[in-house]
Parts: sequence; C-alpha cells; structure tokens
Amino acid sequence: MGKAMRFLLMIGAAFGFTFGAMGVASAAECGSGYTCIWQNNDYGGDYNARSINSGDFSLNNAASSAGANGATCRTSRFYDGTGQSGSYFTLSSAQLVGSNYQDPNLSNGVGNDGAGINWDNRVSSYQFLNC
Repeated sequence: MGKAMRFLLMIGAAFGFTFGAMGVASAAECGSGYTCIWQNNDYGGDYNARSINSGDFSLNNAASSAGANGATCRTSRFYDGTGQSGSYFTLSSAQLVGSNYQDPNLSNGVGNDGAGINWDNRVSSYQFLNC
C-alpha cells in the first residue's frame, strides 16, 4: 500500500470514515484496526478494507480470501448477508490474538465456525466483536 493510501486510511479512521480501499494488497497489509477481503485467493486482486464497528463490503459476494486485524476488538465476523445477517464465520485479530486471523482460500472453509464450508464469493458484511 502506498504512502498516499496509508495517509487517506489514517485520516479516514480519525474521522470515523471507511474507505472501500481497492487495489492489490497482501494479508500483511490489512492494517491495524481493519477487517479485509480480497477478490482472489492468496490475497490477490481488488480488496476492501473496513474499520468501523460493522458495515457492508463493496466487494459484495465477490471475495475469495479474508483477513482480520482489529486494534481493540479480538474478533471479526464475516456474514453472507448485508447488514450483518445470515450465516457467518469468525476470524481473530492478528495483533490481539495472533492466530486464526486470515484465510487465503475461502472455498475450503474458514475459521473455527466456518470449517469445511465453502465461503468463496459469499461475504457481504462484517462486524467487530469482543471489543
């Protein structure tokens, strides 16, 4: 992620805005305080990063990998419906928990509560939990 994008994300977070950050990013670039999804497996293609408590992703039903890095929340829940509805899986925060915080291939299951379930192209919304 370039310096300009980092600056915009930091300013947006300071004012409570979220950006549909689109571009190429690795799992390591799901910044502190964000939950992220990527269009392709292995964190490739367009991505969408969100930092407010809950919301909808602009890559609606188009994600093949995911990551979580809540700064004050221990988990991120990913839903298959908009508005935090429907089925879900949960990932832990990379910085607060340090394990089970990303999945490069959602088609083969994800997290503890989504193991063995195909989540490819199903994620629509998210919610930070255990804050």
